[in-house]
Amino acid sequence: MKETGKNFDCVAMKDAIQARSVARRRGMSAAQFVDDVGQTLARSSAPIAEFWRRINAGQKPKPRGRVVAGR
Repeated sequence: MKETGKNFDCVAMKDAIQARSVARRRGMSAAQFVDDVGQTLARSSAPIAEFWRRINAGQKPKPRGRVVAGR
């Protein structure tokens, strides 16, 4: 494997970020969770958030039915 000279662990960083998100959203209802994700993406400058805003411009979320395993 090629040495890159990095002095941080990308996987540990991802795990720490995800742990903070999980802790912040613990106990939220599904609707609150979806709203929180939308608000986070709306104020983020990350490329994925900008992409999300572009493809969702002017669109309201579609109501979803119940999710049933195996369908």
